[in-house]
Amino acid sequence: MYIDSQFDPDGSPLTVLDVFNTIHQHQVSQEFQASGTSFAQKVHWVGGLYYFREAAHEEQPVNIALELFHGDANFNPIMDVLNRNYAVFGQADVNLTDRLKLTLGGRVGDDAAEAGLMHVGYPNPTLQQPLVTRSASWGSFLPRLELEYQFAPAVMAYASAAEGSKSGARSKSDNRLRSSR
Repeated sequence: MYIDSQFDPDGSPLTVLDVFNTIHQHQVSQEFQASGTSFAQKVHWVGGLYYFREAAHEEQPVNIALELFHGDANFNPIMDVLNRNYAVFGQADVNLTDRLKLTLGGRVGDDAAEAGLMHVGYPNPTLQQPLVTRSASWGSFLPRLELEYQFAPAVMAYASAAEGSKSGARSKSDNRLRSSR
């Protein structure tokens, strides 16, 4: 994906503030699954592998009061981002009786995220703030357990417990965030 835009927030004929924005972003995700039944149709199962990778580069040159500062107050924040996720997952529905079903499942994942930000003078690249990067990586196990009972064709009750996550998020107690300047 490629985005190239510009806007003039002050709306005046003078260059009080002009912002330009260019984003190059690419992502790919792929999932492979296998599924089937076993043990005389008493177990229905699915398992698979998941892969995700995203890379983005953004530049946002800003012109501030060109007429007043003669181009010396302009800057260009440049950001690079890389995210990835690998996972293995599986689930099995076990028919314990004609009315009672047990579901067991889980997902094991490995995530990593990295972002770098640098401010460069624009159009004078000799004015530059050092590159600041942040990165984190974490693994996760997300279990699932469910018990279901069919009282009648139209009446069913179940109890379920599962843990989930949001890609790109990590626990506040996770201290593996590191930075470099």
